[in-house]
Amino acid sequence: MKFVRVAIFLAGMTGLLIGGLTGVSSLKNDQEQAEIRSHENLKSQGALLVDQFFGVIENSKTTALPYVTHRAVLKLKQGSPEEFESFSSLDASASGQAPDLALELRVLQALKNQLSMGDLSLTRQALGTYEISEGGSKEGVFLATPVVSTQANGLEAPIEKVNLVLIDPIRAFSGIQKFSQGEQIAYLIHKSGRVLNHTVSSFVGTDLKKTDALKEVVENLFLGAQAGSVESYTDTEGNRTRVAFVRAGVLPFAFAVEEKAPAPVFTAPWIEEQAGSGAARKSLGFALVLVAIALVSFSVVSAWASREVEKQISNARESRRESRPLPAVAPSLNQNKIAPSMMSQKARAEQAAESFVENRKNLETERSLAIEGAQNILPERDSVNEFLTRIPSFPTLEGIEKELVTLCAELTDSPVLYFRYQRRNQNLGLAAVAGEVRIPNHSQMQAYVRKDIELQVEQLSESGRIASLNNYGPMSKLMLGQLNVAHFEAWGVTSSPEVSGQSKMTGVLVVLQAGMKSAQVRPSLARVLAEAGNVLYARSNKLESRATRNTRSVIGMDLESGLS
Repeated sequence: MKFVRVAIFLAGMTGLLIGGLTGVSSLKNDQEQAEIRSHENLKSQGALLVDQFFGVIENSKTTALPYVTHRAVLKLKQGSPEEFESFSSLDASASGQAPDLALELRVLQALKNQLSMGDLSLTRQALGTYEISEGGSKEGVFLATPVVSTQANGLEAPIEKVNLVLIDPIRAFSGIQKFSQGEQIAYLIHKSGRVLNHTVSSFVGTDLKKTDALKEVVENLFLGAQAGSVESYTDTEGNRTRVAFVRAGVLPFAFAVEEKAPAPVFTAPWIEEQAGSGAARKSLGFALVLVAIALVSFSVVSAWASREVEKQISNARESRRESRPLPAVAPSLNQNKIAPSMMSQKARAEQAAESFVENRKNLETERSLAIEGAQNILPERDSVNEFLTRIPSFPTLEGIEKELVTLCAELTDSPVLYFRYQRRNQNLGLAAVAGEVRIPNHSQMQAYVRKDIELQVEQLSESGRIASLNNYGPMSKLMLGQLNVAHFEAWGVTSSPEVSGQSKMTGVLVVLQAGMKSAQVRPSLARVLAEAGNVLYARSNKLESRATRNTRSVIGMDLESGLS
């Protein structure tokens, strides 16, 4: 009986242990999900600040705004800054004062180090930083745009002059100060690591590259097409902090949004934090009450089980005693009789044999039905090859787009949107939808595409890759604002050089529920998008479509940018 009680007690304690492990696993899973949501929120906040950055840059070119401190005209000599033709302050309090020659010298030196003729020729603008004061740590932003002139032969003349605008980043991005009202902080950094604006004003002018935990992150942020990242580090006060960096397109600037990160589950900081939480103390007390109830229940059940086992053993002993045969008084009377126990054994054997034969027949019947059913199964339909075969015969753009989103929704098991690209006005407009998704207002499902983003998408296509616009600012803002979707996939649809001479962007395909399923079918998506891009270009330009010879592969190159 002691063994039975010990076994029941051990079973109960094993149940408590399994329940505790399950609870720990659930806590860790909840924290991981919360961390993913926090990452998306931080990146969304950074993307909104990037949108504001581009708005400030565009408005500074033509509009007199409070944050524009100086305007100047710079002369170039063989592509290198030579001298200022004019340099004027827009501060009314500085009118009538002598020119600040020291400032002009600092700005000229910054232009010599940072002005890029390639940016002036390609994007018609170049940006960098300069020292606002002598020996100070605060820096301003300069915006240079070329003065374009035309030669007699109709070609553009070499750039000899540049219009210059000096911007105060603290006044230009005053929205950063609003983060102080919550638990987040935000700041603007240059690729040199210098902080240009910060929620906490005392941090303006600090160098992030001097922070060991962020030095490598800042350096990698401005390498190649790196769009941004989310990192965790320990700040100077010993707090574990999570920070998201979002780069402003290909420009040498980025915004960072950070918040305090919770301690990992069941670590010393986590236990200390929980100990100071009233809700945690209540949960712990409730757990102890449950353990006490479980132990009492186990004791009661073990006592009851012990009594039942004793009863069963006692009954079994009495049954065996009663079933013993009596001594034979007249042996002749019992010679032809079979004992009851032997008769029951024979009956059980016959019953087992009949059951075996019946089960064998049922098994053979089920096996024959399974073989017959297997012969009637049809092979799985190859929807991708059917699409590639049928799409050239569709006469209209709308029919091709509808077929495209229907197939992609089937492949990814997700709602799919297709945005048609209007090259003339550089605008993406919703053209086709598949799957269960509600569009509040179709007229507002539009996004602007900057010219440099269009060129990057087409250049990637010519190198055999399909560009990912998941983190492109206007697209992220559209999905979040209209559909409340932060995690999605957006792939550029382009024609191949074999059809259009050089790759041309025709649209963007959006998979709303990005995940494991969409990742598994990316090779099929690559084939579908490649052929669809060719046929859409051919239909819109009244050309005869041709199949792609080399299917492009989906290589996710994020073009995270923003646009006002």
